[in-house]
Amino acid sequence: MGTEGALAAAYSAFLEVAARAPAALRAARPDLTAIDESDAEAFLAALVDGAMQFVAADAARPAFAPWVTPTRRWMDNGRDSVYWMAPVDGRHRYRISGRRGDECYLSFTLYAGDPGHPETAALNRNHLDLGAARGASFSFEIAPPPDACYVISRQYLSDPAGDAAGAFAIEVLEGPAAATPDAADLAARWAAATSFLRAMTAAPQAAGGRAPAYVSTTPNVMGDPSAWSEAEGGGRGTPDQTYALGPYALGPDDALVMEVAFPPCAYASAAVWNRFSQTVDRRFHRSTLNHAEAVPGPGGTTRVVLAHRDPGVANWLETGGRPRGSLFWRFLLAQRTPPPIACRVVPVGDVASLAR
Repeated sequence: MGTEGALAAAYSAFLEVAARAPAALRAARPDLTAIDESDAEAFLAALVDGAMQFVAADAARPAFAPWVTPTRRWMDNGRDSVYWMAPVDGRHRYRISGRRGDECYLSFTLYAGDPGHPETAALNRNHLDLGAARGASFSFEIAPPPDACYVISRQYLSDPAGDAAGAFAIEVLEGPAAATPDAADLAARWAAATSFLRAMTAAPQAAGGRAPAYVSTTPNVMGDPSAWSEAEGGGRGTPDQTYALGPYALGPDDALVMEVAFPPCAYASAAVWNRFSQTVDRRFHRSTLNHAEAVPGPGGTTRVVLAHRDPGVANWLETGGRPRGSLFWRFLLAQRTPPPIACRVVPVGDVASLAR
């Protein structure tokens, strides 16, 4: 098959995966409600939009492009975070430079392997590694491995309404000169887009058939907080992250009460996800609570309540009308592993009178 034929085949493969995507999503998530069905369509649109980033990507002329946006979201943290992606490859050497803003956490992670679900975090540099205080400039070079695919940056803001995000850029230092992509180049880009769409619509997979330690599959129970590890399935995590994840299932008059001890860290939060691992839209719902916003309780613990309506207490997280979904906890640069998150379901009307 010639290069033109390979390009046509790569494009056809993307269309085939896109055609199967609606059924693949639904097969992995049975018993969808009407609001879940609406979420499914919005999620599919976001994934197709995100896949196009790979078609436009040029590792010889890289630029940081938005990875998630208010309307294109997956495994995100609502308004608290800004993610960017820049394509790279093993044929070039690069410099990333910029100035840190008011981020409580800033990092750059280089991924290698399958662009749809990278197997390796080949390099990670956070603001501490860079020696970048708030407002300070930074610069570092990267020499990606042969199977490198992209760099993802993470900017977290504890006060997203008032904090200013910094700015940065990537430039090529050495490697083959940029050229108009030929059919083989474009076929590879479409293959990367296909890999991303396939990975994001497939049923969740765990390394060795087991979910990571931080994942619970029991409704209304959170997994025990633990650090992300590429050995537990890879993906686009970072070694700076400690996670806890668990599904919720709540009736209209139920509330999920969670007790968490926030460790000293750069950032921590709980985010309400729909059934497709998207944060319930933070522009319209109370779906994210970070460590700076949370009202602490006595004894070093903080009570966080998930409910369909306001229980009349601080630290309320809203489901946005979704009877099922999940809670995703993250702790960035935690100085110690948080203890397990205690959970119980009570009538929403009883929350305000609960004893500490």
